[in-house]
Parts: sequence; structure tokens; C-alpha cells
Amino acid sequence: MSCLSPLHQRLSSFALGELDRERALELVAHVEICATCGRDLDLFADLVTVGAGTIAVRKSKFDAWRARMPRAVFAVVVGFVLLGVFDQILGPSRRPVYGEFADRSIPTLAADDADDPVAEEFAAALDGWGRGEFGGVAARLDPFLDVHPDHARARFQRAIARRELGQLEGARSDLRLLVDNAQGPVHDEALWVLANLELQADDPTAALSALARLEEAGGEAGQRAEALAARVRDAH
Repeated sequence: MSCLSPLHQRLSSFALGELDRERALELVAHVEICATCGRDLDLFADLVTVGAGTIAVRKSKFDAWRARMPRAVFAVVVGFVLLGVFDQILGPSRRPVYGEFADRSIPTLAADDADDPVAEEFAAALDGWGRGEFGGVAARLDPFLDVHPDHARARFQRAIARRELGQLEGARSDLRLLVDNAQGPVHDEALWVLANLELQADDPTAALSALARLEEAGGEAGQRAEALAARVRDAH
């Protein structure tokens, strides 16, 4: 027969050390006079934890509780409780880590555009790119883009540099500007990098949105986007 006192509902929380001092003291006082709750608490004996802010319970009392219970029942109950505890502890680690799907390769520099009137200045700003000196590149591209804000390739290269420097918000801002305003290959490249940046930031919804737009472009870029989107949805 179960105890009808609402205090009976606190037994599992007490066993896991989740009660504050006042509630724990109230429950212990009840257990002292309620044989039913005493027997039920026996089933959690090894799992009772007492930490800061809770009460200290004499180990001998729990040893006595465990000695009175059938071992088979104790083992079954403890097993189920431990499964619940481990599921809470290990659950987050079983979530997909979308960053593992992200393509973080560094695009090769495009050939110089003969029609670009600031090609030489742009090339100078990219000095050190091949050596991975992204801090210097980003620092030189900042004033370059202040003067030439519509230079799509410069903005794309700065987005990559910012990503490599861990400046994800800055990279995202540059990429979104390109997605909204640029045309041609740099537009598709920006969508791909943006989608992978969102995966790196563990935001599969935003990544799938960008990939869907890239799929509409068709061709090789669309196929690549479709394949990555399928992997993300399978893990979602």
C-alpha cells in the first residue's frame, strides 16, 4: 500500500540529492514515523546524496535500510534509477554535433580580374593569405572595404579570414550581405560558406535554409548542397 502523503512524492528527489535543506528535513521527519516511506526509501539507499545545502544523514542508518531490503528488488530499482541519471548526464553528448559536418576548407584565391580597377590594391591586401596570416589580411581588407564596399570578392575573402580568426558574427555579416546582393559564383560560394558557418555554430535550421537556397541554383553547387542537407536532416 502506498503512502498517501504528498511527502512520498519527494523520495526520488531526496535520493538524487535534489531537495533543499528544509524539504529534506521535513521528509526525514516523515520517514521516521511512516513505515511505507521507510521501505520505499530503502530502495534508493545507495543513491541518496547529501551535499551542500542539504542535511547530513548517518551512514549507519542507510546501511541498516539496505540490509532490510531484498537484494533482487534493490538491484532492479537501482538499475532503473541509474539509467535515468546516466541518461540525463550523457544525453547531451548524444546530440548531433553539427560542426562535424561543416566544411571549413579555405577557398583558393580567384585569379586576378583584369577588369577590376583596384586589382593591384586588392592583391596587396591579400598578402599573407597563403601563409595563413588572416589577422593581417582582415586588417588590410577593413579599410579597403570602407572605400570599396561593393567589392564582392574582397568581402568574401574577409568573411573567410574572420571565420578563421573565430569572428563568426563578422563573417556571418559579410556572407549575408553577399547572399543578398552579389551575383554569380561569389554568391553561390557565400551561400555555401554561410551554411557551413551555421553548422559550425550548431544551428542546423539556419544551415538548412541556406542550403535550400543553394539547391535552387542547381548544377554542381546545388548537388553539393543537397548532399550536405541530407546528412544534416538525417542527424536532426
